Amino acid sequence: MSRDIAIAFLILAILLGCTVQLLGRFIMTYRLDEEAVKVQLFGLITIIRVQYRNIFSIQLLAFGESYWLSVGWRFANRIIYRRAVLISRCELIFCRLLITPDDPDFFCVGA
Repeated sequence: MSRDIAIAFLILAILLGCTVQLLGRFIMTYRLDEEAVKVQLFGLITIIRVQYRNIFSIQLLAFGESYWLSVGWRFANRIIYRRAVLISRCELIFCRLLITPDDPDFFCVGA
């Protein structure tokens, strides 16, 4: 009985991971406007807004580099990706943000 429950949880975790990988980019989006970088839910609700003047640095990280615990707050819209963007800013709360836009290179140039 406990083996069946373990298998069911494993299947559920795999299905959840696949759902996040495929649909995450539609749920959490990133926007560059004239004053800030925005992390939004469904393109409507702003979760966090980082003004350009408060950004200290922007880095491109490889997949392996981005999974260190000390990297920062994760606002990733997928589980598996090639590169992520790390935004360091000059504030105490949420000082480092990790995001996974569709085109990280373009996103870094635009920001």
